Amino acid sequence: MAVQQKQKYISFGRPTLYSPSILEEVGNYLRSCSDEQDGKNLRVNLPKVEGLARYLNVSKDTLYEWAKRYPDFSDALRSIKNEQYCRLIDEGLAGRYNAAIAKLMLSANHGLTEVSKNINEVTAVPELTEEEKERMLALLR
Repeated sequence: MAVQQKQKYISFGRPTLYSPSILEEVGNYLRSCSDEQDGKNLRVNLPKVEGLARYLNVSKDTLYEWAKRYPDFSDALRSIKNEQYCRLIDEGLAGRYNAAIAKLMLSANHGLTEVSKNINEVTAVPELTEEEKERMLALLR
């Protein structure tokens, strides 16, 4: 009777640089991401995942791998995106950030899209008759 041996899998990759102190570094990074006003010029310093990767001297892929393995780090990455989202909205509405760039970043990084409806389509009130719809459209024109 042959005895089966369990096959051992050996990882030859580099050991991870992750440690719980990385979470403190994420906080330090977030605090370092403040905009600077120099007279009329505004230097925008939004927190970004790529910026954190540069700050920690690791690749962006490494950050996403850590996020898969460590729930606390995943939350920390989310806090970077949340801060970016809030600042883009707040500063964009206040007119301190370029509106077109804020819109682009909100679309690319946060899944927001512009929705436009055709004013000639009246579909929100199905109980109206065709005649009532036409009168409402005439009022809108």
